[in-house]
Amino acid sequence: MINELSWIHVGKWFNACVLAIPAVFFCVFGWWVGQAVTWYPKTWWNPFEKLSPGTMFLQWAALIALVLAANNWFARRVRGPYLPPRPPGGKRDRGEPAAFKGGDV
Repeated sequence: MINELSWIHVGKWFNACVLAIPAVFFCVFGWWVGQAVTWYPKTWWNPFEKLSPGTMFLQWAALIALVLAANNWFARRVRGPYLPPRPPGGKRDRGEPAAFKGGDV
């Protein structure tokens, strides 16, 4: 994962740590939701309650909606002066120059 393309070798333990981060997040988040249900059985889903999972769900939903809405604007800003405009109906080239054939650099 990391070591394949890096000139610094950090060992397989680092790859294991990077892959474990999502699992740890979901374990801790699941534990927290379970605790919130027992602490506030009637209002744990309420997004306006101070310490409820509903608040976190609302904030993540708002962030995802904002990022999806701004995606095209960001793409135009990044593409702008650095890459030539894509031809109408043309194939997406993932930003590589026309002369790029792939392979080792």
